[in-house]
Amino acid sequence: MILSGSHEHSVDSKGRIFVPSELLTELCEVSKEPRWLWVTRGAEGCLWLYPDSVWRARVAVLEAKSDGDPVKRKFMRQFIGLAKRREIDASNRILIPDELRRLAGITDKAVFLGQSDKIELWDHSRHVAESGELSDADYSELAKGAFS
Repeated sequence: MILSGSHEHSVDSKGRIFVPSELLTELCEVSKEPRWLWVTRGAEGCLWLYPDSVWRARVAVLEAKSDGDPVKRKFMRQFIGLAKRREIDASNRILIPDELRRLAGITDKAVFLGQSDKIELWDHSRHVAESGELSDADYSELAKGAFS
């Protein structure tokens, strides 16, 4: 599974957002329960959305590594403690919990950003600011580090 692409969608007054069909197609190919996603706090101000199989694998890794490490336990309290399993409804929308929307600053417009095995969900304005800060030279430098 490779979740990829950038997709903008509106958030309705109840906190529901349409899940892009391109992402749903990929989720359906790999998940026994493609109509469910785990939503939790991400990094740099976004939310992370995981298919169930990936979520369970990530939690298992954290559980195995967290014993005796207060930093990892603190991360787990946020990552697992704030997580909610959410159904994708018949209209292909997912309800983002209020607390998580507030943490990510998501209001009326959001961006889904495929990130291989998970999806980042950003407030539109925050995503524009975050992605606009990277110059071509900085991107080239990051690419060298990522692929070396």
